[in-house]
Amino acid sequence: MAEKKRARRSREEWHRLVKRYEAGGLSPKEFCRREGLNENTFRLWRGRVRSADRGPAPFVEVVPAAAPEPSWSIELELPSGAKLRLRG
Repeated sequence: MAEKKRARRSREEWHRLVKRYEAGGLSPKEFCRREGLNENTFRLWRGRVRSADRGPAPFVEVVPAAAPEPSWSIELELPSGAKLRLRG
């Protein structure tokens, strides 16, 4: 039995696929069957494309009225691109 080779698609290819899906009237299952895609992989990338289209979260800085010199700081960057900075 011949082994089926999985296609590796770039982020741009997934973006185009998701946009084609959104422009059509098919269900995710029908679209994936027609395009030869794994439905779970398609749903994963569909979520990623939607997140990327929303853009990064807005930046909000909270500064106390009398800010002492920070003795430590931590910065967390989330996969969505949002950053959380803590100083104390």
